[in-house]
This record gives sequence, structure tokens and C-alpha cells, in this order.
Amino acid sequence: MLTPATVHTLNKHYGGGRRHNGRDGSLGFGYLHYGIVRNLRPDRVLCVGSGQGFIPAICALACQAAGRGHVDFVDAGYGQEDSRHWGGIGLWKRVTPAYWDRLGIRDWITLYVSRSEDFSPPGTYGYIYLDADHSFEGVTRDFERTWPWLQEGGMMAFHDIAVEREDYPCGAFGVRRFWQERIVPAFEHLSFDFSAGLGIVKKPKAD
Repeated sequence: MLTPATVHTLNKHYGGGRRHNGRDGSLGFGYLHYGIVRNLRPDRVLCVGSGQGFIPAICALACQAAGRGHVDFVDAGYGQEDSRHWGGIGLWKRVTPAYWDRLGIRDWITLYVSRSEDFSPPGTYGYIYLDADHSFEGVTRDFERTWPWLQEGGMMAFHDIAVEREDYPCGAFGVRRFWQERIVPAFEHLSFDFSAGLGIVKKPKAD
């Protein structure tokens, strides 16, 4: 369960000490991911990209609470010295499974230090979270790559759909444009436009 101690651990050790949505002791959009995974009870969850493992850890906790499911966490492990880092700090190339022991979720999550285009999934997913390459071209590639892995009726989430920034060291943020051009006109969706923004789309079932 998301006790105050768990929230503190998530924020301090996996969230970089950030004040989510400007509030101390809040998980921000993390509560949405936890609630969705906890209720969907998918067999597998895929998280692509995370600076220190905040959302992957939350999804693993939701699987643990539900008593089923497993998180596949994919991140290329780029650090600040790489022009493709998009906020990455090079953490994932040096961690071990013990990294998740603060929350007792070692058995609920598997890290793959890999680009999404080089990752071969072990199965399909009921929930996918994308937070890797934030350029328009990059998020488009991640979407097109992972969408076939999402089960019918499953959900896919996109972080940073409200960010408008042209001067980031990696280039211009393109998730907002992608969301508005590729998702909003075509799919059943839900968007939260405050803070950095979160968009959630549901994959329709075949007729």
C-alpha cells in the first residue's frame, strides 16, 4: 500500500526528491499510474524511460498489491554526456536488482538497459508508459514500436504532454505536438494538462 513511508521512499530515492505538482509528500501523477495498474491487474506492464525509476517502481508496487503482474522497465541508460539523454543521468548502466529493495519490489520488476527499438518484449502488455525520447520523432518512434505490443483494451500513458520548450539541451520537446496530432483526433483518450501533463489513451478492441 502507499503508506506515508512508501511515498517518502518513492520521492526521495526514486523521484530525485522532486515536489510533484508543487506539493510535498505527493506522488503527483504517480497516483494515477498506481490506480490504473492496481485496477487493471495486467499480466505485464512496460515502462520506457525513467530518470531514477519513479513510475516503474510505482507500477511494480501496484502489481505487488494486486498480487499479479510484472513490470518490464526499458531505458537506454544515457547520461548527461550523451546528447540523447532527455534528462537521464546514466544510472541504469550501473545499478543491480538490489536497487529496488528499499520498496521490496525486486521480484516485480526487470530492468532492460536498452533502446526501445532494440528491445524484444517477452509478451504483450496491459499498460505501457512512455517517458523516453521527448522529441516529436522520438516519441513517434516509441509509440509506433510499442503500440502493437499493447493488448486490445489496454492503456498507454505519455508523460510531458503539456511541456512547450524549444531550448532543452537535447532539442525541442515534441510530446505535446505528437499528442495533439496523432492521439487526440484518433483515439479515446484522457488528458491532464497541468504540471508537465499526462495523456492516457485506450487501445480499441477489434470489432
